[in-house]
Amino acid sequence: MSELTDLQAAALEVLLDLGTTATLQVVSATYDNAGTVTETVATETVYCSDLQGESSQFVADGTSRRSFGSVYVAASGMTNTPAPGQRLVYQTRRFEITGVEPYRVQGGVAAYRLDVSELGAV
Repeated sequence: MSELTDLQAAALEVLLDLGTTATLQVVSATYDNAGTVTETVATETVYCSDLQGESSQFVADGTSRRSFGSVYVAASGMTNTPAPGQRLVYQTRRFEITGVEPYRVQGGVAAYRLDVSELGAV
């Protein structure tokens, strides 16, 4: 086995043992001449950590808060590559991905760190 295969398997094993599942939502939007937006959402189950480094801040009106942090996702078996603007449904919460850091080895990806910002409850 290669280092990439070994690290992908190790990341998946850790997240299977200690993490949870989430749904990655890849959103494609189309616009018509009237300005109507139609979203098509492709979903994929991913294995991830709990939300790490969770912080909250109040939105401009000061009445509600928004949480943000990071989630680690195993790359093994993923069919989509996470990207900013995609969504992650984690437990009963929905997050927008704001940043992606791939953990690379031997030209492949073993895992991703996703920086996320909460959009609200599902």
